[in-house]
Amino acid sequence: MDFNTIIILMVLAVLVLVVAFLFFFFVWDVLPIWFHAKISGAREVNLINMVILRIQQISLEEIQQTVQASIMASKSGVGLDAGKLESIRQANINVARVIKAMIIADKAGIALTLEQAKVIESSGRNVLEAVQMTARPFVEDTSEVTAKAKDGIELKIHCRVTMKANLEKYIGGAEKGTVLARVGEGIVSAVGSAATHHEIIANPKIISDYILSVDRDDDDVPDVYQNTAFKVLTIDVADINLGENVDARLESDRAIASAKEAQAEAESRRADAVRHEEEVKIKVNTYKAKLISAEADIHRAIAKYFNEKES
Repeated sequence: MDFNTIIILMVLAVLVLVVAFLFFFFVWDVLPIWFHAKISGAREVNLINMVILRIQQISLEEIQQTVQASIMASKSGVGLDAGKLESIRQANINVARVIKAMIIADKAGIALTLEQAKVIESSGRNVLEAVQMTARPFVEDTSEVTAKAKDGIELKIHCRVTMKANLEKYIGGAEKGTVLARVGEGIVSAVGSAATHHEIIANPKIISDYILSVDRDDDDVPDVYQNTAFKVLTIDVADINLGENVDARLESDRAIASAKEAQAEAESRRADAVRHEEEVKIKVNTYKAKLISAEADIHRAIAKYFNEKES
């Protein structure tokens, strides 16, 4: 065997060792995951992609999570390429949550693309929660709102608002708190428009009809959820309690204020009278003093007259 042949054999041996090493290190450990995906029906899982991920030093645990998500999607009928799922994972987005959201959206007939899900998650919001709130309406309670009818009677009202998420406006749309605040404003306006509080008590639906009918810009979207991430389905009055008679209280307050004003005026007049009486007393005493002084002068004059006559 000549020297060249030996060199070739050594090179081939090295190549075989390198290939064996690469196979063992990058392929062998992902083979069980790939095989499990195949027998689970996830045809989108590609062994080459998995090997590339290992070469990129992605941990087996992360690869397995991505593959499990792909299996979940495949079994539910939502076929997603493992490479795209990996791009989501690399964006620090919860892959399993995105897959669950895609499955629920598919079953509920909600239009949701993988890119949309990625954008929602990237904005800091939970795409699974968004899809669940879109598929299943939920109820939120308002705080107790105090409103006054035109007859001056206050009503304390508590409403339940049924709404669902609007995926098209979920990014950039206002939160649930904005919707509830607008409902509160609508309650005040609806009650304030009623001639008497009895109208509201007899027909609480006046409130919901009013709130859901206000559309100032005529775009067929009620103002109550305009530019929010939600759509209001129903507004139900859960509780109505009578408050105070505001007009009667104001009238009473005015009467009390008038009485206090009259009392203050009377006190002022009494003080003026007392002051005037004291001034009169001072004047009388002054005149008395002058009279006594004048009498003394008369006596002195008489005495002087007699003294001069005797002399």
